[in-house]
Amino acid sequence: MSSIVSLIFLFIILVFMRFSYKRINIPLFMLSVISVFSIGYYVLPPLLNAENLNGYSDSEVAIVLLMALVFFLSFAAGLIQSDSWFSNKPGRCFVTPTLDEVYRLHSRKFFVIFWILWIFYHFNTASSSYSAEDFEAFFHERSVFAGALGAFSSIFLAGMVVSLLIESNRFYQQMMLLFFLLIPLFLMISGQRLAVLTPLFILIFGYVMKGNVQKSYKYLVLGIVFLLLISPLMVATRQVEGFTGTDKFFSAIESFNYGSDVLVTIVESILDRSDLLSVSILLKDYIDNSSFASFEYYKSVLLAFIPKVIYADKPYPLSDTGDIWGELSVIAWVLVKGQSTGSLTAFGFITAYREAGWFWMLINGFLTGVLFSFVWHKFGKISLIGKILFLSIVTSLTIKQVPPSFFYALLTLVPVVYFSIVLIFLDNLVSFLWLRVKK
Repeated sequence: MSSIVSLIFLFIILVFMRFSYKRINIPLFMLSVISVFSIGYYVLPPLLNAENLNGYSDSEVAIVLLMALVFFLSFAAGLIQSDSWFSNKPGRCFVTPTLDEVYRLHSRKFFVIFWILWIFYHFNTASSSYSAEDFEAFFHERSVFAGALGAFSSIFLAGMVVSLLIESNRFYQQMMLLFFLLIPLFLMISGQRLAVLTPLFILIFGYVMKGNVQKSYKYLVLGIVFLLLISPLMVATRQVEGFTGTDKFFSAIESFNYGSDVLVTIVESILDRSDLLSVSILLKDYIDNSSFASFEYYKSVLLAFIPKVIYADKPYPLSDTGDIWGELSVIAWVLVKGQSTGSLTAFGFITAYREAGWFWMLINGFLTGVLFSFVWHKFGKISLIGKILFLSIVTSLTIKQVPPSFFYALLTLVPVVYFSIVLIFLDNLVSFLWLRVKK
């Protein structure tokens, strides 16, 4: 049964990818990227009899696959329909004309500044909770400044891509591309495939934004090939014990090899992520034997938009207990690893199911698609600074939870909301001062 659902899923994915390729734009390219990753997460594991699914019945696997498929279809419907709505009635968009002009005039300088700042951040901070030595301390003990730098790191990457895309001099453009492509190599040390792919997909979406479809798909294929090649090494790095940071990566390199059959090694490393499908089975059983999300859960979403400097003790986002232990990815860790601190990805469909069951999962998927389209049309279409803001969150939206639930996607916008308010104020201030100088 699970194989049949997987094959149906694969057929639908291929149909959407063909549809997206013929009518390429950012929303449909987002759908294409999510479709590609869905093959790895949802289609291949059941078809290739992934070891992580051996402990579960065929019907259990089929049910979570069906949930993922339903959520994917409702998401695609919301994305495609709302793209048409916003295209016909664009309304007001985020615009910062003065800052756009300043950025355009000094784009090379901004590229250099962003590259240096990103390098400083990367080599002086745990890039995520996964690379932190203490998972719980990462969230509770890091400073507001460290959290802000984390949000800025994706802004730095997006800013570099925008500088590269608006550069007219071929030599400078090639040099920018060369320095930018060093970043994924640095990120390999983390052992996190998502971290390595983030700058590459920001670049790919940048080319789509510029209208260079051929180059976009060329880099998408190269990105997938790069992922397949480094995937076994990333798995090996995560499995190394007794080391942290760069020592962990270099320890993995010393003992790593592709074995006698490179293709088998690559496929096995991709199937390593089938554990997330088994996690979804555990989470569904957990949700079915407990209540749906409480009021505390929804309150945490609203309060997330209040800056931490104003409300330091706000509840942990998407937690129905107010602390980290009530968040679904942490619950997943406890279900798999026992009572300890850690996190395992909870897919968007299972997060939506936790909120109110199957019917809400349909609505949630549709709303998520609408939100994706909204973010593109309101931020990424016109303003140069808006494009930077959009690119800074595009990978979190597309390749982290494949696709995410509505409230998770909404929380991804929190730093964008903060930056937007500050940037609009700065744009008006700079414009006012510029007029004063002219007079």
